[in-house]
Amino acid sequence: MICGGRTNTGVAWLDSDQTRFWRVLYDFRRVILIGGQTNAWTTKLLAPLRFHFSSVGSLHVEDSQNLSSRQWAYTVSNDGMHPTVVEDCSIIARYHDPTAGGIVMVIAGAGRNGTEAAGEFVGSETLLNEFNRRLPEGWKNRNREVVLKATVIDGKTASPSIVATHLW
Repeated sequence: MICGGRTNTGVAWLDSDQTRFWRVLYDFRRVILIGGQTNAWTTKLLAPLRFHFSSVGSLHVEDSQNLSSRQWAYTVSNDGMHPTVVEDCSIIARYHDPTAGGIVMVIAGAGRNGTEAAGEFVGSETLLNEFNRRLPEGWKNRNREVVLKATVIDGKTASPSIVATHLW
């Protein structure tokens, strides 16, 4: 499953066939992309945005306004036995994409735990209210990105925290 969107007849899921993707994407006018580095369309549609995933050096959220920063990363600890994820990061974006001809929503983590944290964020009234308090008046009609980080303890994802936002 690459992505899904709402059509007049309900929800449809798209496959990875690139020749059909843009035609069908344009027909949707609204698309939700779930998953980060494992979803080629997430990577492609986030690339021109301020916050996007990069694997240069290490897997992290890259800030195009501060390319040297690696502060939001997929962090693994190696205790000698096996690697363990200790922190993950996520991007949630909602914006109008001219290629898609409509609204795109991205719910994606650098890894599995980051995607889980992003899903928790969009489903949590408490976390969304915290996000709303951080933004200026009139933000609801603007494109937006949110960067989250979440600690991972014994493979379980802790509640995410907002580390950056961007409106345009």
